[in-house]
Amino acid sequence: MTAARRVVAVFLGALTLLALSICPAAGRGHDEESLQGLVTRWASEIGAPGMAARIVDSDGARSAAFVGVDGDGHDIDGSTPFVWGSVSKQFAAATARGLGREGVLDATSPVVEVVPQARRVLSDPAVTVDDLVHHTSGLPHDITVTDEWTRRGSATDAVTALDAPKGAGPRGEFRYSSLNYLLLQAVIEQAAGSSYADAVRRVVLDPAGSDAITDPQLFVDSVPRGHVPFFGSTRPVDVGVDSAGLGYGYLAGSIDDLGRYASWRLRERHGGVARYREVPTAQGSTYGDGLFHERIDGHDVWWHAGAVPGYYTYVSLIPSLDTAIVVEPIR
Repeated sequence: MTAARRVVAVFLGALTLLALSICPAAGRGHDEESLQGLVTRWASEIGAPGMAARIVDSDGARSAAFVGVDGDGHDIDGSTPFVWGSVSKQFAAATARGLGREGVLDATSPVVEVVPQARRVLSDPAVTVDDLVHHTSGLPHDITVTDEWTRRGSATDAVTALDAPKGAGPRGEFRYSSLNYLLLQAVIEQAAGSSYADAVRRVVLDPAGSDAITDPQLFVDSVPRGHVPFFGSTRPVDVGVDSAGLGYGYLAGSIDDLGRYASWRLRERHGGVARYREVPTAQGSTYGDGLFHERIDGHDVWWHAGAVPGYYTYVSLIPSLDTAIVVEPIR
């Protein structure tokens, strides 16, 4: 593990423990002071020029912290757009589940029945939609066919142009790969009979009262540059968008947008929505519905992190405390 990754791991652990220590009935002033202090300290330790964070419950935001500037030199606030990276995966999983509740998508269906073009990519035609959600398709994590910033077509179009990746394994075991969610985006497009952007907005974003940037041109016009390490300091870096990758890494939006989504996920849990199947990972956690699941300090925590050049994002849900944490550093 690199020094930078160790610092990130330490911070995320500290932030989760902070949320665990805050009683839902605690006063807002204590929340604000604790969160702001931690965010300010971590931004300084990792050299992040800017960061935003929120702690929310099922009713909405409880506290917020902002520090620094974005890659264009503007002060960060609740409306500053960030790129969400692999945090986007839980939006795709939630969209697929929503389409399942509508009766237009069966998670047990073979992917090739929904997206016939996927026969070019999948070595096993028995791979199901649920396998994609859980990363159990056997697909490798092949960055040569993901994160293509020049793509402006659908994921279905992208799948049509792909060949079987090298290094595919057998179906059934957890193997994290963004390729799963590229295919899942194509499945959603076909099942919904619409663009992925329209589907995720209708099924997830609108019910959550949230928003996200899904249009490539709006992304280019609205998302500020991120920051990357550069000889002991940082420098601004442009980040592109892959329209076939909205399901695995290229949703963007503000900390307020992400916080409203997290509040909605907490409300879903309290509303009696059944927990979805989870599969074991090699790290001692389980994975289901686009989120890792771990037991931390006596509480069940569902989380996911995501990164693209210049940005890092983290979402953690702690339903037993009616608490969620969302963090967006410019790194």
